[in-house]
Amino acid sequence: MRMEQLKYLVDIAETKSMSKTAERMFVSPQAVSKAVKQLENELDTELLVRTSSGVTLTKVGAEIASVAENMLKEEQQMNQIVARSKHRVHEDNSFPVRICSISAIANVVLPDIIAKFSYVNINIIPRIYMVDSVEAVFEDLKRGVCDLGLVTYNEEALFRKFAPYQDVLDMNLLAQDEQVVVMDSHMYHGQEFVSQKDLHGHFCSMFGIVPVEEYMTGSDMSHVMRSNDADFHRAMIKKAGAYVMMPRLAYQHFFPGKSYIAVPLDAERPPMLHAAVYRKEARDELRRFASMIRVGLQ
Repeated sequence: MRMEQLKYLVDIAETKSMSKTAERMFVSPQAVSKAVKQLENELDTELLVRTSSGVTLTKVGAEIASVAENMLKEEQQMNQIVARSKHRVHEDNSFPVRICSISAIANVVLPDIIAKFSYVNINIIPRIYMVDSVEAVFEDLKRGVCDLGLVTYNEEALFRKFAPYQDVLDMNLLAQDEQVVVMDSHMYHGQEFVSQKDLHGHFCSMFGIVPVEEYMTGSDMSHVMRSNDADFHRAMIKKAGAYVMMPRLAYQHFFPGKSYIAVPLDAERPPMLHAAVYRKEARDELRRFASMIRVGLQ
């Protein structure tokens, strides 16, 4: 007994015609007749009464058609269950990640990591937004507004600001970096580092949220702009003769070439740290994703 045979029988009970059933099932009348005849042979009973004006079901045929109709409904329900299950698997393999960032990592490293993560049959769907401070990253993570935070901050300040959140957040340190000042090669005079005094009287901009506020305190500079747009900073360097402060990671990816020079901001400043931060109860996939983030520094 095949489900196909039962489908034909149930439909014939409604149409009273093999040709109409064949038309509705997109098969030939001969195929319908053959299938019903095979079913009759298997059950060893007559299901249809064939006449010149059409067909009708015998009493047994009508009873079997009624049972078959319920069987077909159950088959449809089973198929729906399987389809939903396959859809859930697909959804489970799609892993949305809300990422809040004050770091160039979001621009530089994530695209390659997301591509690599797809090789383990998990499709990362990133939603990235920039925030104003490292405290904003920690607060958004604590409140569940985002799943993963990417930060770049100087070592001393990062651990001090992270301390109030260490009961609810984990931090994965990715790399140690240094803060540099990028300038046009024509502005470079062979100095080993750029001091606060060197910055006086120059237009400055910052790539991302580089923690220079305390360093700049007391400076008479009034023109400081922030942006995560590399093209904006290139234009600032060329057109305004500006210094641009950023982690070396951002410089090596967005400002390569002989036209630009990167000099450490201050020989005495603590190193910059790149880090990934997430809640302690974060799901395993998120932890795997964070562990795959690698920051390459030249």
